[in-house]
Amino acid sequence: MAAIPSPPSFEAICHTTKGDFSMLFIESWAPKGYARLWDLFNDNFFDGQFFYRVVPRFLVQFGVPSLTLDEDVRKKYRFPNTIQDDPPNHREFHKGTISYAGSGPNSRVSDLFISYSDNPGLGKSPWEVPLGYVSEGIDVVESFHSYGDISVFNKNGPNQNKVRNRGEEYVKEEFPLMDYIIKCEIGQRGGVGKSGSNPGQGPHGAASVAEGGVHLGGEELLTNTPSTTTKILLLVAFLLMFGSGCSIILLVRRLWSSSKSPSCSGVSRSLDSNFARASEEKYL
Repeated sequence: MAAIPSPPSFEAICHTTKGDFSMLFIESWAPKGYARLWDLFNDNFFDGQFFYRVVPRFLVQFGVPSLTLDEDVRKKYRFPNTIQDDPPNHREFHKGTISYAGSGPNSRVSDLFISYSDNPGLGKSPWEVPLGYVSEGIDVVESFHSYGDISVFNKNGPNQNKVRNRGEEYVKEEFPLMDYIIKCEIGQRGGVGKSGSNPGQGPHGAASVAEGGVHLGGEELLTNTPSTTTKILLLVAFLLMFGSGCSIILLVRRLWSSSKSPSCSGVSRSLDSNFARASEEKYL
């Protein structure tokens, strides 16, 4: 099959056990790394990938070949199938910046990390060249379960060699709460930034995404103008079932307005878009 030509940039939305987030990658930032990323996403490499290194206020790392679901894809990107480093682009590592992880010059394969903070200490190594940034769902990215740093820096943390050699078996035995990617798609949106949503059954026996995106339970109740009695019932039901700040805001708006109010996911996307706009100002 002929390779799919890559555009100058692309956005990937990833559905995870904690919700959805999206990443924007830009070819001009790191052309060699970008070309590999385009292949990885088109090969569905990140489907089933665990977030095996989650260090609050520092970074989250994922993308080990032994954890991808497709055996042929696993073999294709197995070390030492590395790529050459890109020249430094002198972009700073802000919160949400994405880069390859590596172990030395020209060691990049498939491991990615996302910075949890503005970190001037990152970008010093030749493989740490920004590729893009989290464009939506940073709240989801920050919510992944943490077992601390990997065992090199934390004796009780995940052992990176065992993750690479034993894959899912090791993760399930030793770190059963570790979050993971259910599926990534290129250029699709819908339901981004819903931390804590539970979309069904996934490849590792937890959450997955139904066709057409993730839907919050009860969201349909906000699509039509209710009567006064219905308004009261909705208020009681939502406060008991959810009690979230977002739900309360929506219901207050609903009680005082007969016009259609935005959905809870709309509020989430609106709040998340503030981060996206701030990201664009910093990154572009």
